[in-house]
Amino acid sequence: MGLSEDVLKELDSGRDSLDSIAHVLNRSKKSIVNATQVLKKRKLISGVTRFSNNVDCFIPGKYIITELGRQWIAQGLRVSPGQGCRCKVQTSGLAEKVWWQLRNYKIVTVRDILLSHTVTAERSSYIRVLKYLHALELAEIICRASRKLPVHQSCGMIQWHLVRDLGPKTPMWRQKSKCLYDPNSDSTFSV
Repeated sequence: MGLSEDVLKELDSGRDSLDSIAHVLNRSKKSIVNATQVLKKRKLISGVTRFSNNVDCFIPGKYIITELGRQWIAQGLRVSPGQGCRCKVQTSGLAEKVWWQLRNYKIVTVRDILLSHTVTAERSSYIRVLKYLHALELAEIICRASRKLPVHQSCGMIQWHLVRDLGPKTPMWRQKSKCLYDPNSDSTFSV
């Protein structure tokens, strides 16, 4: 049996403090914290909260087992790698890379995007990036800076500012219907 399963069983038995669990299992607190992080990601446990000043506050180092965690123990399931969903989504297309750069840096130029995200095998990536940025600009999600960067720094490249952060999912430009689809809110913007 793994450490995460031991921690889950200790929480089921009524212990809610990481210090007491570390003492009972004769393990370091750091290893117990790592095990609780695994269990939290899988929604088998949750942090203990208290209501203070009209706000729920988490109590550090205290956890409770969820109903899903109790079912997990009752079914005799093991906590092992590969269970649950992936935390990060790998970006693959150029639009995803542009949106990621916009959300992280808030101000970008086409040169920044091309230098950090394109491969020499990609055809006409400069034009595709400009078309995508133009569609985002028409939907009023980004805007151009009032002036270009000085020529000696970036060949007079235009700076684009993120005005509205729609969320982690990439807005997709539908060229035929001339609209921008936002999967975060399931809405469309006419372009």
